[in-house]
Amino acid sequence: PTIASATLQVTAIPIRQAASQLRQQLMLLAAKAMNLSASQVYTDAGWVIDRQHPDRRLSYGQLAQDKDTHLPLDTTIPLNSANRYTGKSVARVDIPAKVSGKLTWVHDFRIPGMLHGRVVRPPYGGADSSAPLGHSLISIDEHSVAHLPGIVKIVVIKDFVGIVALREEQAIAAMYALKVNWKPWAGLPALGLDQLHDTLANCEKTPRVLRDDAGTDSALKNRHVAVDADYVWPYQLHASIGPSCAVAEVRNGQATLWSGTQNPHDLRKDIALLLELDPTMVEVKRM
Repeated sequence: PTIASATLQVTAIPIRQAASQLRQQLMLLAAKAMNLSASQVYTDAGWVIDRQHPDRRLSYGQLAQDKDTHLPLDTTIPLNSANRYTGKSVARVDIPAKVSGKLTWVHDFRIPGMLHGRVVRPPYGGADSSAPLGHSLISIDEHSVAHLPGIVKIVVIKDFVGIVALREEQAIAAMYALKVNWKPWAGLPALGLDQLHDTLANCEKTPRVLRDDAGTDSALKNRHVAVDADYVWPYQLHASIGPSCAVAEVRNGQATLWSGTQNPHDLRKDIALLLELDPTMVEVKRM
């Protein structure tokens, strides 16, 4: 998954190392298949090519087919110089469709016979120790939405309540109209969020020096203007700027999902668990 702004600084070098290691592994496989040494082949645009006879080549797909190889990361592997790419323009393949409006976002994606869903959430999501799949739901009144058109099914699994309808606006209307009875809850204990500065200042912590340049102490001592201030701002939600959306098709024991997820591997595992399918039967297509 992406972890705020730490992704590149934490994973960029290991990913470069893994890519270089994978490239060498493919070259070894190709050389073996061609009865050549690794020095007699090179890679270009997804192919491993015989240096002496460039028409002899194997694609990465051919070399990786039917293989499931696991290698420990080699952190000593040589990397291509960054200067090889610096200053070279790389075309953005996604821009034309975005400018012309031809790009289909997941919110606009449609498949034949598609239904729409909305989740009816508890009034205190995540607060009950058993939520969201616990024992906070007492009952639902399906008669409260019986007069609404397009409702296909109301799904209840422990604390999960979902509305399935023919159209999106029908699911939204039913979500608001459905009468749901939840267990009462007293609310969160006082956490001091109304005195955010004091709460954070009193948290257990270990001071850590990030940078200590020579001359800092003397520069601070000789400054002309001193500013000593604390700045506090409320917590910001690290979330999407629009409604979350995904499309799924489950047919003949296989599931295909179109999603904007940044973590398709774990999503695949979770969907397989929920649908009681083998992970190989679940395909996630990122949109």
